[in-house]
Amino acid sequence: MTAIRHDQPVEPAAISVDVYVLPSHLTEGRAGPGPRFGDDVWDFRPFVPRTTKQARCDFTNMPDEIAVITAKEYLYSRLRRGPSGGQSGRKNDRPMKITNAVPALFKVKLVMRTLRGLGVLRLADVTKEHLAAALAVWMNTSIDSAHAGVNALKQLSAHGPFLSRDRLTVPAWPGRSAKAVVGLRRDRETSTPRIPEHICAPFIKAALFYVDTASADLLAARREIEALQTARDTCERGPGEVEQRLRSFIDQRRAHGQGIPALPLQQAHTRPEAAIVDGVVQAPNQRLITLLAEVGLGIKHHKLLLEEAGAELGYEDGGLATHISIWPESGRPWRTPLDGWSLRLELAHLRTACWIVIAYLSGARDAEVRELGRDCAFTEPGADGRLRHKLRGRVFKGRKATGDEAEWVVLEPDHRAVEVLLQFERRPRSSVRPLRREGSRLCPAECDEPAVGEISRPRQRAVQHP
Repeated sequence: MTAIRHDQPVEPAAISVDVYVLPSHLTEGRAGPGPRFGDDVWDFRPFVPRTTKQARCDFTNMPDEIAVITAKEYLYSRLRRGPSGGQSGRKNDRPMKITNAVPALFKVKLVMRTLRGLGVLRLADVTKEHLAAALAVWMNTSIDSAHAGVNALKQLSAHGPFLSRDRLTVPAWPGRSAKAVVGLRRDRETSTPRIPEHICAPFIKAALFYVDTASADLLAARREIEALQTARDTCERGPGEVEQRLRSFIDQRRAHGQGIPALPLQQAHTRPEAAIVDGVVQAPNQRLITLLAEVGLGIKHHKLLLEEAGAELGYEDGGLATHISIWPESGRPWRTPLDGWSLRLELAHLRTACWIVIAYLSGARDAEVRELGRDCAFTEPGADGRLRHKLRGRVFKGRKATGDEAEWVVLEPDHRAVEVLLQFERRPRSSVRPLRREGSRLCPAECDEPAVGEISRPRQRAVQHP
C-alpha cells in the first residue's frame, strides 16, 4: 500500500458556478442570497451601507478566463478567511468586509496588469526577479501604489492553497510586511501632508460663507425657478399670444434698463456663431426667457425677435430676480446674477460646502458623513450645564459592514449645514414622494435619498433649471 505524504499540497477543487459568493450569515434577513460565483458581475449593493461608493465587482474586463477564475477564487477566499488565508491563528485575522471587495479586486487587476507588462501571463510563472521588477514599477509611480501592489501579492500568496487554476509558486517577501518592503514606518498613518494653514483657512472660510450666507440666495433662487415653472406650466398660450408675451417681456426689460438674459457661457458651444463680449455670450437664453415670459417652449419660432431685442438692449448675465448677498471683504455681491444653469452649479457647490463644514468640524470620515440620517442633529446639556451640539450616526472603520452607532460633539455650524441640506429636499406637500422608515432614517419609497450625507452629493436633478 502506498503511504500518503502529508507534506504534499492538496489541489483545491474548483468552485461551482452556482455557489453563492457571500457566507449565509451576511445575507440572513436580506432580500436574497446575493451573487453567484459564475456571475460576470458580483453586485453587493443590497448588503452594504447604501452610500458605499463601489459595491459591484466587475470581471468582464479581465484578460482571460483563468485570470477571472483566479480573481473570483481569491475574493471568495478573502470573504471567508483572513489576510493570511486563515493560517495565522490570530483572533484579529478576520475575513474581508464586503465593502473592501471592490478595492481588493482593483489591486488584483493592478498586479496582473503589471506582471503582464513584464511579460508574465500567469502567477505560476512569477519568479523573485519578477517580484522585484514589479516593485520597482510601482515605486516609480508612488509609494502608495507600491504598498497596495505588495500587499495584494502577499495576500495572493497566502490564499494560494485555495486557487485552483493559477497561483504564486514563490513566496512574496516572506517574513516582511508590505510596509517594510516599501520602506514605510510602522507608525505611519498617511503619506498625505497636512494642508497648510494659508490654504486651509480660506477654504473653510469660503465653505462657511456658502452655508451661512450664500445658501439663502441659492435656495431663494430655486424657489423662484419653481414658481416660474408653475406659472408657465399652468398657462396655455396660443401662437399669437406667445409673441405678445415676448414683446411685453422685452418692453419691461427696456423700461427697467435691463438687457436680454444671455446664454450661459458654459453653453456657448451651442451657438458657435455668437460673439462673446467681456465674458457674455451675445445670444439669448431662450430656456430662461420661456420662464420669465411664461410662454412655454414654442419660443424658437421667435428667435429673430429676441436677437433684435438683444442687439438693441444688449445682453447680460443671469436673469433671475433673486438678491445676491454681499461678500464682506469686497463689499460687492459674491457672484453675478443667477440663471438656471449657474444655479445648478452653485447648488452643487453648496452641497460640497455643507460636506466640508460637517466633515472638518466633526472629524467624521467621508462614509460616516454620507450615512448621517435626516434626524442626525440634536442638542443636549453637557456635564457642565452648557448646551452641546451633537451629530448621531454610524462608524465603519474596524467595525462590521453595517457599522456601529456613534455620536460626535460638534460646533453649531455643523447643525446649520445639516439644516441647509435638509432644505434641499423640502417641497410642497403635493410633490413629496411617499416616505418609509428604514432603521433610524427616513427615506423615499424607492430609497434613493435616505440620508443627509447623501443629499450633500451633487445630483443632476437637484433643480429643474431652464
